Amino acid sequence: MNGLDVAQLRADFRRDGYVILPGFLNAEELTELDTRIEAFLDTGNIREAMKSKAKFAGTIKGLDRKDEWFSALLNQGKPAQMVSQLLEDDLDTGTAALFDRIPGEDEGIQPHFDSLGHRRDGATLWIALDHTSTENGCLYYAKGSHKQKYESVVGLPNFDESTPGAMPVQLKPGDAAVHSSLTVHWSNPNQSERSRRGVTFFYWAASSKGEKGWLDYKKQASMAKKQASFAKKTARNSESP
Repeated sequence: MNGLDVAQLRADFRRDGYVILPGFLNAEELTELDTRIEAFLDTGNIREAMKSKAKFAGTIKGLDRKDEWFSALLNQGKPAQMVSQLLEDDLDTGTAALFDRIPGEDEGIQPHFDSLGHRRDGATLWIALDHTSTENGCLYYAKGSHKQKYESVVGLPNFDESTPGAMPVQLKPGDAAVHSSLTVHWSNPNQSERSRRGVTFFYWAASSKGEKGWLDYKKQASMAKKQASFAKKTARNSESP
C-alpha cells in the first residue's frame, strides 16, 4: 500500500501480535465510512436499540450481510488488502461489525483471543471513527501473547492494564489497528461522556486449518450451556410454591 513499509509492518505484527496504522483512511475515506454507518443506523430502530445499557447493545455484526457497500469493503477493500499482506496469505472472509462503546456503561470486554477453541490463524483490522483513549474504554493488547497458548475462554485471568506488555490502543479517527486472532485483548468500560465507535473487519488465513478438536470443543460448550440452562430451570421450579 502507498506510503506504508509493509515488510516492516509484517515483522512488527509477527513479533508483537498487532500493529497500529496511523491515518489508515484519508479524510475522504473516513467521511464516507462515517456517513455509511450513520445511514445504516437510521434504518429501522437500530440507533435507538444501540442506546440501551444492555450488554453488547452497542455491537452490530454482519454489516456485510446487510449492506452491499460494507460487503465490498470487507471483501475487496483496503482492510482485506492490508490483512492479506500481513498474513501473507489469501483470506477466508469473516465479517464486518460496528462497535460503539456506550458512555457510562458498566462492563468492558473481558480478556480473550478471537480463535477460541481451534486457534486458527487470522486477524482483525479495527478502524476508529472516534478518538479512543483509556477514558472511553480503548482496547488493550497483550504484546507477544499470540506466541503463547491460553485456555479457550472469555475472561482469561491475570490480564489488565498493569500486565507486563499491556498496550492501550489510543487512536485518532481514521487510524487502524490490526491484531492476530491469537492475541489476547480486552477493554475497560467507557466511563467518559464520549462514544468510542469503531468498525472491524475480521478474516481467517485461508491456509490455516487450526487445531484438531474444534468440533469436540463446540460440543462441550454446547453441552455446558444446556446443562447450565437445565440447572437454572430446575432451581426455578424448585422455588415455585
